[in-house]
Order: sequence, then C-alpha cells, then structure tokens
Amino acid sequence: MIKRKYYALVAGLPDLSVEEQKLPCNVKGFRDETYQQLSKKDKKLFNLFFLKFDNKNLISYLNDKDAVLDDRGSYSKEDFGELITLFKEVDNPKDPRFPSYFFTFLSYFFQEDNVSHKIFDADYLSALYYNYALKCGNSFVRDWFQLNLNLNNLLVALVCRKYKYPVADYIVGEGEIAKALRSSSARDFGLSGSFEEFDKIISIAEESDLLERERKIDLLKWQWIEEHVFFHYFTIEKLFSHLLMLDILERWTLLDKECGRENFRNMVATMKSSLSKEE
Repeated sequence: MIKRKYYALVAGLPDLSVEEQKLPCNVKGFRDETYQQLSKKDKKLFNLFFLKFDNKNLISYLNDKDAVLDDRGSYSKEDFGELITLFKEVDNPKDPRFPSYFFTFLSYFFQEDNVSHKIFDADYLSALYYNYALKCGNSFVRDWFQLNLNLNNLLVALVCRKYKYPVADYIVGEGEIAKALRSSSARDFGLSGSFEEFDKIISIAEESDLLERERKIDLLKWQWIEEHVFFHYFTIEKLFSHLLMLDILERWTLLDKECGRENFRNMVATMKSSLSKEE
C-alpha cells in the first residue's frame, strides 16, 4: 500500500537535538498544528500516542471527578462521564469514540473485589494499552510500543528481584519476553540476545544515580527513534518520530534542573511504596 506523503509538513520540521534547551513547540502544540492535515488512517496513529495521557486522566477522573486533567489528553471530563454512564447502563457497551480497552478496564475497576487485586489500576490499564497498541498496522509505531513494553518490563523485573518482590505480579502485556520475565529464574531471564536493547538496558539498570539512569533510558529511546526512522521520508513515521522526540524533550523541560532530582526520587519512592503496598 502506498503511504501518503507529507512533503510540506516534514520539510517544515525543525531539527531536534537530545540536548535541546528550548522546545520549538510542545506535543500538544505539534498535534494542534499537524492533526487536521493527516489522513484518517494516520490520525489514528497520533491518537494512539496521546492515549497514554487519557489513561492517566481516566484513572484520575474515576478517583476524583474534580481532578485536574492533563490537557494533552483527547477526552474531557464530559467524555469520561458519558463513557462511565454507557458502561453502567448498557450490556457489552461499545462506542467508536472510545478505544475498546477502556470498557475492559472499567469492568476491572468496578468489580466489587477490586481492592483485593494484586495488579494496580495503572498497571492493568497499561497492559491493556500495550495490547491495543501492538495491534496497530504500522510497523514503526508497533515496534516503538514493543520497545517500551520490553524496556519497562525488564526494568521492573530487575527492581523486583533486587527487593525480592514477585516478578510475575508486576509484568504487564503479552509476548515471549513478558512470558520469560514472569517465569524465568535465570540471571538474564533467558533473554540474552532475544532483543537488541537487552544488554543496554541491563547496563542502564546498574546506574546508581537515579536521574542519570532516567536520562540514559531516554537517550536509548532517542537513538532507537533516529535509527528506525532513518529510511522513512515524508511519511507518517517521520511525523510520529518528531512527536516522540518532542515528548522526551518536553518531559525533561518539565523536570527542571533544580527540582528534577528530588521529583524523580519521589517517583521512585512512590513506586517502591506501591510495590510493597499489598505484600
């Protein structure tokens, strides 16, 4: 199938550097400038990226109807209200406005014994999101989500081993790598050579400085983007890769130099607390 070419859009993209100090625009601004010029099929790929903000917003809304939502998400409080009403009033609800996994998550969230679940809401929703994203028809986008799933799962598995938590309880998603992480007792989980980034991730996990570790993770992602988009010219992959790079840069802009280290330590402390919450 011939892909739509976006000559003007791609030609107008500013060069981005991992050392960028000032963003040309943020991810929301880039979507606003670009979205209406995309084909219907390519809009779905952009929507797929922004669902990560909607996932966070959905959980926030379910826990507090007055919560401030991340404006990078695509759904409003009114949308979430309609989603929940539909879920509660209709058997086997479906609505093309919402990804199907939202309804699957609500089934989990509203179960009476939800408080006894070992899987936390955010982790379960993340697993559903990855499963949904990995079914997309674009190989570049699909490989990007696979990279993130593998990377996050491997880092979580290493943390669990270090603090003697049951690894299988905290691995999300499907696939051979997730399966190996859940079941293998081997030092390398039987994964050496299974995917290209394995050794790099293991090395990054040994970094003692938490902020530096986070930077190395993002650098690995940045290099992956540059390598995998290299032979894509004027197509949606080029625009999607620019979106990914903006997202990385924007995160570090928000995590400024003065408070970044403290904020990240708090994030790690929260994660550790969550891991031990139901032990």
